[in-house]
Amino acid sequence: MTENEIKKIYELKEEGKGYYAIATLLSLSPSSVKSFLLRHPKSELEIVHHCKNCGAAISQFSDGRIKRFCSLKCHRDYWNKHRKIADRKSTYQCECEECHKVFTSYGGKRRFCSRTCFQQNESRKWGNKNG
Repeated sequence: MTENEIKKIYELKEEGKGYYAIATLLSLSPSSVKSFLLRHPKSELEIVHHCKNCGAAISQFSDGRIKRFCSLKCHRDYWNKHRKIADRKSTYQCECEECHKVFTSYGGKRRFCSRTCFQQNESRKWGNKNG
């Protein structure tokens, strides 16, 4: 069921429609509507959270992943402001195997500082053969 169908089911149920009438209007099976409403009463399902960046209310359903931001813009703004939060992946100081330059790797240890160094290493390894 889509989120729109779920909202429509609740609206029709609040109007006093029965399972069969709701199912007919939404082109669903009556047993699907009945079992959905019995398993997910509206009071349990709809939860309101607030955006971590701007504080706007986010209405969402508890059967999915919890949304922490109201939009992609808020998501980016928040992480740009909070780059040094403890639950993020570690950074490592690595030395490039090709040019021996020290660089910072985020989240995992890398062998090369750039794609260019990787390609130079590969071409030397394979004797400058293409493909």
